[in-house]
Amino acid sequence: MASQDTTPTAPGPPPPPGPAAPERRDKVVSALSTSIDTINCVKDAIPNEIAKGLLSTLSGILSTVKSTIRNKEDFEELARQCYEISLLLWRATTASSERTLSEPVMRAVGDLKK
Repeated sequence: MASQDTTPTAPGPPPPPGPAAPERRDKVVSALSTSIDTINCVKDAIPNEIAKGLLSTLSGILSTVKSTIRNKEDFEELARQCYEISLLLWRATTASSERTLSEPVMRAVGDLKK
């Protein structure tokens, strides 16, 4: 019978952030922009103040949705950058023994683990 190796191994790097779907997002943002522009043109062309108010509210809601989508893109980019930094730290600290790392690096890694 072959013996199994039960030596603990260092955990691997964390997985990267999930993939984004930029093509779909671009289409949605484009459709929202077109819708907002159309609503604003219609709003300017009609004389009814109540309808203008409703269209203005709808345009504002769609603008908020569009801004939210763009903010999500910014957060996804930030997550990718954080992943790259954490991967660099993981590689630097797992490839070295604790004795070869400087005290400030050890403190920083310890703070990150908290």
